[in-house]
Amino acid sequence: MRVRLVTSVSLVRWKAKLASPRYNEVWKKAVALALPKNRDRCPKCGAKDFLRSRRKNFFEFSVSKFVLPYRCPHCYLRFFRPVEASDSENPARFHAQYGGLPHARRA
Repeated sequence: MRVRLVTSVSLVRWKAKLASPRYNEVWKKAVALALPKNRDRCPKCGAKDFLRSRRKNFFEFSVSKFVLPYRCPHCYLRFFRPVEASDSENPARFHAQYGGLPHARRA
């Protein structure tokens, strides 16, 4: 009995996928998130007042040291932003922004 193992990759099929509008849209969103000037805006609608979203699964909990989920209240897009050291290590900035909330701790 002979078994034939096919390991070839169809370059025509991959080129068609790379040229698709969906791939271009995903690529543009990824580049927009990587640029420093656009990190404070929603990738879809450009709003500045997006909120933190809950982590949903094991993968999101495992990568939460590097990226955190956010959700835009205008277009409901859920996206990820890299964690910035200045956000988590500066308690004065945190208290200035969230000091009026009842669950904000005083240092």
